[in-house]
Amino acid sequence: MLLAAWKTPSHPVTKLGLRLLTLTAVRPGTLISTPWAELNDVDVDDAVWVIPAARMKLLLQHKDDETRDHLVPLSHQAKETIAVLRALTGRGPFVLPNGRHAHKPMSENALGYLLNRSGYHHKHVPHGFRSTFSTIMNERHPTDR
Repeated sequence: MLLAAWKTPSHPVTKLGLRLLTLTAVRPGTLISTPWAELNDVDVDDAVWVIPAARMKLLLQHKDDETRDHLVPLSHQAKETIAVLRALTGRGPFVLPNGRHAHKPMSENALGYLLNRSGYHHKHVPHGFRSTFSTIMNERHPTDR
């Protein structure tokens, strides 16, 4: 599926966004709205992306609670993808900017349309990576949901 998506004509930032989505298992909406400020301070040796609770899907009363920040360990491949994205989009506010308006985040549909054009219409959606990750981890570690 990823090879098919990579071979499908699309904006390079969209393809890199799909790759980062598969490597991090974050929500697609969270990924596309990621500001560079969140990734600028990532320690190279202990690479963890901290997504503030305010940007997470939480009850309103928990959005200001720093203990509910979401920690995303970044693999070597994720760090490489971020480095390429930084070269392409690092001067703007968003990691994955809109192709027409760089001051706005990528469209919520961009990743889904890429999968659709790759032959996965009605077969896979961007959020599917997160749900697959969750299923596998819950099966392997049932006591640590």
